Amino acid sequence: MRLPNLMRGLLATATLALGAVAAHAAWPERPVKLVVPFPAGGNVDAYARLLAPALSAELGQPVVIDNKAGATGAIGVEAVIRAEPDGYTVLLGNITAVVSNAIGDAPKFAPLKQLIPVCTLIDGDVVVFAPSRLGVRTPAELKALAQKSSAPLTYGSSGAGSIAHMVMVQLTDALGIKATHVPYKGNGQFMTDLLAGHIQLGAADLPNSSQHVKAGALVPLAVGGAQRFPELPDVPTTRELGITKPSFTAWSGLLLPANTPQAIVSRLEAAAQKASQDPKVREFSSTNGNHAVFRNAAQARQVIAEGVQDWGDFVRSTPAMINSR
Repeated sequence: MRLPNLMRGLLATATLALGAVAAHAAWPERPVKLVVPFPAGGNVDAYARLLAPALSAELGQPVVIDNKAGATGAIGVEAVIRAEPDGYTVLLGNITAVVSNAIGDAPKFAPLKQLIPVCTLIDGDVVVFAPSRLGVRTPAELKALAQKSSAPLTYGSSGAGSIAHMVMVQLTDALGIKATHVPYKGNGQFMTDLLAGHIQLGAADLPNSSQHVKAGALVPLAVGGAQRFPELPDVPTTRELGITKPSFTAWSGLLLPANTPQAIVSRLEAAAQKASQDPKVREFSSTNGNHAVFRNAAQARQVIAEGVQDWGDFVRSTPAMINSR
């Protein structure tokens, strides 16, 4: 018996749809690449190296880290945007890589159109430091020094438009002092120059600087966020200094290329939530200025949308940011 053409077409479509569902349900069937858009050794990379084996245990396949550094994280993000939307290329992005590159007059990409947020896993805040040789220990002392100085102070960050750069702009504006930004390609050279006194100020996450604080070489002046760090109980937050917006929370989380099937997004979201409870991952997420904060896909999308809006408004309204980009 011959089937009418319409019925044959419907059967073929149904067969393909069932095959696609089965393929997505079986994901992953081979190793998954976790793209870290920063060099090895930083806070995001260190977290990735603990998360990867925990995520691998949940997914049943190896999770391989691929560091694609450069352009304040944009190179790694763009590599994921261009990847096949099959779930085998995942981005471990953060607010600097995903949000700061999506704002300004020439945004490099549109994260909520070209990527799918899966979840956020960890929050962290940057700390503003001065080398001990500068002789200041509080924001008030920094303001007094700057007002007496015949030339603007200089400060460094891991790159123009990074969250560390934005924190420094807001802090110097709030204190009413002039300072010149010196951008670096990463935290390594920046930290070397800060310790040597070639620049007077800088901002970085605590894991990249805690050893220098303990050694007395760096003095923490402010924490860029709403909560004081247990490791630095006497250091005020930027919120205490009157800076409330935009948020300085430096989240890190997982994202996939646009058009990745929802079944894969949901599977990765569930696996990531379980992996985030691994004891080693949890310990890292609760020390050195980090906070374990799991946000699901919908919540992660909202955080990114708010970041693009708030930080975009800040950049557009702040001359120091406009001139640096």
